[in-house]
Amino acid sequence: AAAAAADETVRKLSAEFEAERRAFHEKRAAEVEALEADTLGCVKRQVALLHSKYDFVRPEAKPRCTAEEQSVLDCYAARKGADALQCGPVVDAYSACARRVVDDLAASLAAAQQK
Repeated sequence: AAAAAADETVRKLSAEFEAERRAFHEKRAAEVEALEADTLGCVKRQVALLHSKYDFVRPEAKPRCTAEEQSVLDCYAARKGADALQCGPVVDAYSACARRVVDDLAASLAAAQQK
């Protein structure tokens, strides 16, 4: 009888512990969710302030190196296996174009930082 009573006490305490643990996790999850919502609101306000202050509008991105890219795709499509190595010159041209785009971007960022 004592063992049964002890088992019942352990089950009761275990159930209480699990209920408290679950309540704690739910409360903590609600706190984190509220903090995330508050942080998101703060970030949105800061972005709006920066946009209004600097009148920032991102220009529409225009595709670059499209002719070179298409040349690479056409070359690989026309050749299979070891013949694909003959596409080296068009791949080099595409790489050079991409490098120029990166260099232009770096130069424009550096110029913008100096302003």
